[in-house]
Amino acid sequence: LYKSSSHIFPKQAFSYVIAYILIGVDKYAPLMHNFIMNDAIKEKYSRAPHKPGVYIFYGKRGEHLYIGKARDIKKRLASYIFGEAPSPRIAAMLRNAVELDWIITDNELEALILEANLIRQYKPRYNVELRDDKRYPYIKITNEPFPRLTIARRKSNDGALYFGPYADRTGAVRLMRLIRRLFRIRICKYELPPKRKLRACILFDIGRCLGPCIGACTEEEYARAVDEVVMFLKGKRTELLDRLRAQMEQAADEMRFEEAARLRDTISELSKLLVPQKMDSDLGDRDFVGLAVGGGIGVAMIFRVRQGAMIARQTVPLTVPRKVNVSEALTEFLLRFYSQDPDMPPEILVSDMPTEKEEVERTLSDIRGRRVTIKVPQRGEKYETMKLVLRNAELIHGELIIQKKKVHIPYGVLELERLLNIPRTPNRIEAFDISNFGSDTIVASMVQFVAGRANKQGYRHYKIKTVIGQDDFASMREVVFRRYRRLLDEGKQLPDLILVDGGKGQLSAALQSLDKLGLKGKIPVVAIAKRLDELYLPGKSEPVSLPKDSAAIRLLQRIRDEAHRFAITYS
Repeated sequence: LYKSSSHIFPKQAFSYVIAYILIGVDKYAPLMHNFIMNDAIKEKYSRAPHKPGVYIFYGKRGEHLYIGKARDIKKRLASYIFGEAPSPRIAAMLRNAVELDWIITDNELEALILEANLIRQYKPRYNVELRDDKRYPYIKITNEPFPRLTIARRKSNDGALYFGPYADRTGAVRLMRLIRRLFRIRICKYELPPKRKLRACILFDIGRCLGPCIGACTEEEYARAVDEVVMFLKGKRTELLDRLRAQMEQAADEMRFEEAARLRDTISELSKLLVPQKMDSDLGDRDFVGLAVGGGIGVAMIFRVRQGAMIARQTVPLTVPRKVNVSEALTEFLLRFYSQDPDMPPEILVSDMPTEKEEVERTLSDIRGRRVTIKVPQRGEKYETMKLVLRNAELIHGELIIQKKKVHIPYGVLELERLLNIPRTPNRIEAFDISNFGSDTIVASMVQFVAGRANKQGYRHYKIKTVIGQDDFASMREVVFRRYRRLLDEGKQLPDLILVDGGKGQLSAALQSLDKLGLKGKIPVVAIAKRLDELYLPGKSEPVSLPKDSAAIRLLQRIRDEAHRFAITYS
């Protein structure tokens, strides 16, 4: 503290130290975190713009520590530097941050979307992250002239409508089949309108598709059916049933009796499905959001109530840094979850009051185009419903904690982290090998190990496209670039460690490709030489030898051998 403060307040520095010791952290914490913060960050702050955008704090190795969005970047950064004592999480982040940067956007909504994409891509240590869990699928209505109905594993910024996530894939598939039967939306992947004449499929023949591929319906008729699907998924039962009854009466008046009968059957089935559940009709249109956190894991449970009926229960797993409390986690969850929600209600009831409540309400209101309020229910039916929501969240959170404790990380993985001095446990390792099949065919393999075990679903073969002749270095550059450009484009998880088969040349080639992608220094890379106990590391001219009996070197040998074995299976 003395060293940090003496160059700012030289005369008072010693007094601050004594006061801190005698009085304690609470009173002097605002002053403390200002002293501890890196001077380069304070200098960069002085040039920050009064514009909306995203700000990024970096660590010593260039890794992303924290990504946030702001309506006014300079004002938000000022709250870190000159504001009151930050939360333990933010205080820890500021102690480790050595660099600051920002990206300006046109408005706050663009900043919110960019923030979510960057967090998904870089997985900063101090951010709350919505986990990409394939167990929780979405129903997707594509953005096309004749939209398709499909199951999606994650949301994308592609203009499509997403509903969910749903508790399990089986339930989502059943719901999609019901929608297809009632509303006859297509599931085929044809590009419509078609460039050539198509034949009707069996779904059209049995009355489960409107047949836009053969011109059996107009674009307006199909759009009306899509609107009805959206109303159904949003739980607008009264409006939907009234609309279908009007269509049935019109069909009967026009003596289209077959169509009228079909609509009658649809109305009958929907009336049974959309009967209000055991909830007070006074609940109207609102979401109940309960959040349970602990052990680095969080679970958000959402009960969606429309016109007094609960139409959906959604479970969203989160990765929550250990120093984050429920209110902080809830703030980040609400902003990111509802930023792409096509069915945001006017009121969101929460288990705990989020930090920066007014800002969250304003941001969500801007997205919705109408006012959104956030409240914590205190009594009555809403309070009892929230207790049920929170109990569900806590039960699932407990299950995830148990599952996490069951995961065993082999000693070789932990030893590798220690011996290589890398920033995180290399739980996910990807290894590359180049194989030459004659003079014309060069093939690369990529194998993936998770928690020390082969994950064969993550294996890939690559046929080298840009290299003429046998050039292992150029081939390594190509395959590493192709692999991680794709992961970045798709927002998928990056590995904790990259292993390349070869020496300094192959290592240098891999690093060049990572540098082009802006990833150099952000993913540890190591090359394993022909002599099995030697490794080449970035920045070291000579190879590093590990003990031959170490679990770490045996793990790397096994991964390298598997990459070579997989490469020669290419056909």
